[in-house]
Amino acid sequence: MCSVLVLSCSAGDQRSPTLWELSPVSECLFAHHTSYCIAPIPGGIQGQAGCGSGQPGLVAGPPLCPAGAVELWELDEKETLIVNKFCKYEHDDMVEAVDVLAGSTRAVSGGRDFSVKVWDLPQQAVLHSYRAHSDAVTCVAACPGKDTIFLSCAEDERILLWDTRCPKPATRIVCSACNYLPTSVLWHPQESDIFALGDESGTVALVDTKNPDSALSSIVHARRVTGFAFSAHSSPLLASISEDCTVAVLNSDLSEVFRSRSHRDFVKGLSWSPSDDALLTTVGWDHQVLHHTVPIPTGEASGINCVKE
Repeated sequence: MCSVLVLSCSAGDQRSPTLWELSPVSECLFAHHTSYCIAPIPGGIQGQAGCGSGQPGLVAGPPLCPAGAVELWELDEKETLIVNKFCKYEHDDMVEAVDVLAGSTRAVSGGRDFSVKVWDLPQQAVLHSYRAHSDAVTCVAACPGKDTIFLSCAEDERILLWDTRCPKPATRIVCSACNYLPTSVLWHPQESDIFALGDESGTVALVDTKNPDSALSSIVHARRVTGFAFSAHSSPLLASISEDCTVAVLNSDLSEVFRSRSHRDFVKGLSWSPSDDALLTTVGWDHQVLHHTVPIPTGEASGINCVKE
């Protein structure tokens, strides 16, 4: 039995992440973090670079990493330290986003050098490097269950759907529901054609890749959306965070079921607890790690809350 860990890092100590021990559960890592981009690898990866079977790990970008670098970190056997497994400089500018593809042996990164790169984690190498965007790539999102498909959005105002099996792997998704710069994307955990989209105006949309113009949208925040997380409920709730310093939780109709205004600065990271479907953790530039108890939808069960906001 190990502990849930949330990673935190201050701007003054960019190379030293902090581990936050929250509660005893069977999973070890559940964090998309604050001011740097981070993607957990729940089952670890197999193969080289000292990455043992079943060891939880994560892929990270700046400011935890130096500009242009992607790093792989791993929880040690005693569950007390995060160990750096590799650091690779493949981007020509800051890495803005990382995510782990299905199967946990590949990852995707996007940077301010306008490029998107697909990584082989056991081999510690870039498999594919693409330059389809014309400005900084700000978010990437892996498709659940499909290790060749992911999304990216960038400051060129474009959203691209990628399939690395294709000769021309990138297809543009145009969504009329969001008329501003896209800032965050995340695949629905149960619907492989649906993803959440947030923009700089605070609008949140659920977009069907096969029919983008039919997107369901709502003005959820007053400033740009900085991140999303779907819950593990049978009908997943969508948590969103923003530079308006609020946390919102929405149902499948994008109706609000929870709102927190406890942060005093930009909210930059969030994660649902793997042991309690009602527990949402957020982190912000106000140096706070907050735990929110979210109302459970009718018919859903939840574990016992161990921490509250």
